[in-house]
Amino acid sequence: MINFIFHELINNIYEHSHFSRALVMGKSYDNFKDISFIDNGINIANSLKNANYSFKNDCNAILKAINGLSTKNELGFIERGTGLNNTINIVANGCYGSVLIESGKGLVFITTENTYFKQIDNNPINGTLISLKMNLNEKVDIYNYLNPIKL
Repeated sequence: MINFIFHELINNIYEHSHFSRALVMGKSYDNFKDISFIDNGINIANSLKNANYSFKNDCNAILKAINGLSTKNELGFIERGTGLNNTINIVANGCYGSVLIESGKGLVFITTENTYFKQIDNNPINGTLISLKMNLNEKVDIYNYLNPIKL
């Protein structure tokens, strides 16, 4: 599960963010793991803008990326991006955890029960932060959570 999450999120940084610096940080305590991925790239909204997609604000851009809008274009075919969605499903539903995504002026916080949005007009971040909190009390079969969820 951890390998899957690391692969998906680090791959997104390399394929979409145009970063010059990126960090992965983690902390483990009891049965919980906190893992954060941060880059200083162009953020999700600018990545979608560069691909000529439209959206209302940065929160909406994050939501569109979660729900499968992809800027990945190989051999003329636009692929549907499910990696972020699968990661969120594994963490929030499989591990009874939470996911915080801050990108540009958008902040999205996802738990098993709810999804919260906040537009940050002052001091937006450059790049994207994805922070995961997972309860690893029991082993999680990721294949039960590789079906897209709609947020």
